[in-house]
Amino acid sequence: MIIQQVLNNNCAIVKSHEQEELIVTGKGIAFKKKKGDTLERQRVEKIFRLENENMKQNLTFLIKDVPIKYILTSFEVVSTVQKHFNLTFQDYLYVTLADHLYAAQHRIENNLWQETVIPDMQSHYPLEMEAAELGLKIINQNLAPSFPQSEIVSLALHFLNAKLDVNTAQIEDNARFIRIINFVNQFLNDHQIVRTQRNHYHYDRFFTHMSYFYESQNANKDENQLSSIDVAIFSGLKQSHPVSYKLANELAEALENQFQLTVLETDKYHFQLHLERLI
Repeated sequence: MIIQQVLNNNCAIVKSHEQEELIVTGKGIAFKKKKGDTLERQRVEKIFRLENENMKQNLTFLIKDVPIKYILTSFEVVSTVQKHFNLTFQDYLYVTLADHLYAAQHRIENNLWQETVIPDMQSHYPLEMEAAELGLKIINQNLAPSFPQSEIVSLALHFLNAKLDVNTAQIEDNARFIRIINFVNQFLNDHQIVRTQRNHYHYDRFFTHMSYFYESQNANKDENQLSSIDVAIFSGLKQSHPVSYKLANELAEALENQFQLTVLETDKYHFQLHLERLI
């Protein structure tokens, strides 16, 4: 192996005897080494292949802004997940994942971490969630302080959006759903409703309901109209619980205006039932 670039004392970009470009790591393998020096294969602990010119350019770009430990962790996560689950990802995943890990750990270290509130990923994307569990194990072996379990959802979203076999329409729909969930989360925060240890069950149930609400946009909404009994209950809630009633209507109006969603009376009714438990 011939060194092409020393990244730090424990990591280098090399060219193999087969003329492959690789990232190699190992304790002290690049100490006092320079470009053109030979690297002993037996000292190498991990190897990551730079499979094309695009990956090499991405790495060059990343090194300028992201510490090498996050880049190496990203490569290890992606390569392990691809091999273990027989998945194929677009090359940009190495970049976006490394950048995400760097930013996320900064938030953890500065007590700015907020859990991802996107619901119901397990039932819709079990493969990506299982892959994300493995990815989190690798991350927590390499980086400290440890990432929380809720990071699995973020990793699954990275994998889902970078899969080569996902069509453009599905990617766009996933991205739209995430924007809506983030919008609702911000709406709640703006009204002093935040996820806590005390209310996390009801908070998460509300976002699970938002998942079903979003799916219902493609269904026949007329079937979801309130019954006469529900109309009476909903009208009564306006009088007995005016705060949650007002919030439910504000949220409905915001979703209609921001995302052109169809929000029926039955949707507002269920919004209010969930919101009442959170205020």
